[in-house]
Order: sequence, then structure tokens, then C-alpha cells
Amino acid sequence: LWELNSKDPQAVGEIDTACDLIAFWTKPGAGYAPSATSFILRGYSPMREFYSPKYDVKLPEHEKEDYRVTLHWQPEIQTDELGKAHLEFYTSDVGAVKSIHIEGLSSTGIPIVADRKIGVKD
Repeated sequence: LWELNSKDPQAVGEIDTACDLIAFWTKPGAGYAPSATSFILRGYSPMREFYSPKYDVKLPEHEKEDYRVTLHWQPEIQTDELGKAHLEFYTSDVGAVKSIHIEGLSSTGIPIVADRKIGVKD
């Protein structure tokens, strides 16, 4: 396996993505053979669905305390022309202040990271 983190980042000429595939094209003359290879990309995980309870219909299992640590995971969020998005999710029964951590990429590949705290109303 080719470990991308240990190679010279200046050798990467182009990055392309499609579905769960990331293609790294090296610059001509960078000293790498023009062949396909597999490698380890630390920190990348393909998109998958995350469990989120639905409390809009009362069920017997909803009587139990909700101690989830991760409350919401949404791998694909589209923002409007102002860069805003609306999200709704159910919180747990622990604490009144929740931390939100957002990571993503803009449509042009710029990394986005944000941390916020929100209060939860009963």
C-alpha cells in the first residue's frame, strides 16, 4: 500500500473525486510510475448512513433515557447561495448545552471546520 501522508505533497498535480473514490494524479516528472495503486488515506471515510431516532411517534422504547454521545451525523449538507443550511435533529437527555463540530469541503475543495455550542430547550 502506498501511504499518501509519507509522500511529497508537491508531487500531487490534481485530485479528483467520484462516489467513494479519490484519485491523486502526480505531476509529470515527479518520479512516480504512471500506474494505479492502492494506498492508505488517513482521516477519510466513505459516506454512510448514521442512526438517528425518530421521536415524532411515541413508542415504548422512547421511555428509556437517551444517552447518545453523537446526536446527528449527516455526510452531505447542501447550503444555499449565502452558505447557510437548516438542520433538525433530536438531542439526548444529557446536559443542556451541546457542542457541534462541523467538517467538510466547499464545492471548490476548500476545507471547512467550525465548532459551536447550542443550548437545548425542554
